Amino acid sequence: YGGGGVCISTDYGKTWRPIASGLPKLGACTAVVLDPASPPDRRTLYAAFYGGGIFKSVDGGENWLAKNNGLPVEQNDHFTDLKRHKDGSLFALCGGKRLARYNPSPHTGLFRSVDGGDSWTDVTAGLTIYLPFGFDVHPTDSKIIYLCVSAVPRRHDEAGVYKTIDGGKTFKKLAIAWPEGGPSYVHAKYPNIDPYNPQRVWVSTGTHGTLVTTDGGDTWRPVESIPFRGVNRITVDPRDHQTLWVTTFGGGVWKGAAKP
Repeated sequence: YGGGGVCISTDYGKTWRPIASGLPKLGACTAVVLDPASPPDRRTLYAAFYGGGIFKSVDGGENWLAKNNGLPVEQNDHFTDLKRHKDGSLFALCGGKRLARYNPSPHTGLFRSVDGGDSWTDVTAGLTIYLPFGFDVHPTDSKIIYLCVSAVPRRHDEAGVYKTIDGGKTFKKLAIAWPEGGPSYVHAKYPNIDPYNPQRVWVSTGTHGTLVTTDGGDTWRPVESIPFRGVNRITVDPRDHQTLWVTTFGGGVWKGAAKP
């Protein structure tokens, strides 16, 4: 609530300066995405704001314009993540918003733009979800998407992991036997697709540890070798595809083998 924004460094992080022309004065920036096809001297950038929606710059971040056509910013402007696929598609996730106790906002979901943010369509229009937490997109096929949904009061059954292979026309809630020992509900957090082997996907939770599939979501097993339950994101080492880097919610950063 105290505001946030975008900063830039031109000396590998030694010094930084804020750039905020056109950005919201309130709200936190949750993601910045660079278009690698844009000229190096005037990069095209996109930024997501938890309080404001999606913004675009075509001059390396010096000036920004809101790009919210088709996004539900009037009802919910809590955008929590933003990704750009190599085919040029943009994906923006609108996260949960509590209107009152036991009354979450239905205006959430995953949105896609194929025209540089000028317009957006709701990929999850056919789903009823109240707390989408994280998503990931297949590295070579942007129609294949995994979406994690966390539980909200009185709607525990909606939580879990959803997958689409047709760009959102249909979604399938994946059958996952969550490990015993956690609560009756699941806070599914982030799906993490292995970019070098997309059939392998890790899913982190805030309640049941981390799970992995090696067959695109048909079967799952717990990852017992990670010594901390509250995992956030998993990154495959680009130099060694059997080494993982794991960030956690409260347990620091871990490095370890991808195989058990």
